[in-house]
Amino acid sequence: MTHLMEQFPAISREFDKLVMLVSQTRNKTRNENQVEYLDWLESKLESILVEEDRFKE
Repeated sequence: MTHLMEQFPAISREFDKLVMLVSQTRNKTRNENQVEYLDWLESKLESILVEEDRFKE
């Protein structure tokens, strides 16, 4: 995981669970509106990791 979140293991674990849950739900969902929302949500979660990496340096 990333540097700042590693300082808070409980947050890091919950974040990982959330990413996994979003991914699993998207894979099971057939409703296009829900898939679109879950894709958007997944992209937002990924952007959190990208921002996290910026603070690592």
